[in-house]
Amino acid sequence: MAQEEGIIYVLSNEAMPGLIKIGLTTRDDLQNRLRELYSTGVPLPFKCEYACKVADCGAVESALHMAFSTDRVNPKREFFKMTIDRVIPLLELFKVEDATNTVENELNQDVSSQEKTAIQEFVKRRPNLNFDEMGIPIGSTLVMDHADNEYIATVVSSNKVKYNDEEYSLSRLTAILINSTRKYTQPCPYWTFEGRSLQDIYNETYPYDE
Repeated sequence: MAQEEGIIYVLSNEAMPGLIKIGLTTRDDLQNRLRELYSTGVPLPFKCEYACKVADCGAVESALHMAFSTDRVNPKREFFKMTIDRVIPLLELFKVEDATNTVENELNQDVSSQEKTAIQEFVKRRPNLNFDEMGIPIGSTLVMDHADNEYIATVVSSNKVKYNDEEYSLSRLTAILINSTRKYTQPCPYWTFEGRSLQDIYNETYPYDE
């Protein structure tokens, strides 16, 4: 089968905590494909966590789906119960060009201001992360592997970390390190504590309330 250049994307949805979607599209079909994702059966719009152009999108997608087959929620759907820090380093190996902003812009093109407000209100209903409550004591080390770089931050209070002698909220630090232009960046999927994803620790500490 001939190779086909395309885009592999990793999406999250605030209404589906703990799940990510790994899919593909071609540039020619990008707009139509992404608009299909936000249907009447999805309560909130998706957010692009990462996307990149690859030389053989079909082969890369198949490899990822096989690698994470045990984490797949439904064999007929592209949703996986895992955190983005597990898949992004692999995609970096195949990346020809970053396409995160392109996909994010297409995802948000038809999202109304009311829908964006709905996302913000939904996020507010879940507690802010609190290191004390999550069992992460002051002085603990948090680690983030992103784009072939390892970042280390030290917990200095219940909601602050220190990085390069400066104090930040973990959300703000994450946005800086991944060059995000968003006002709010969910940090937990990017960081680990003692080898465990902060997302898993957060969800255990603050169970999702249907």
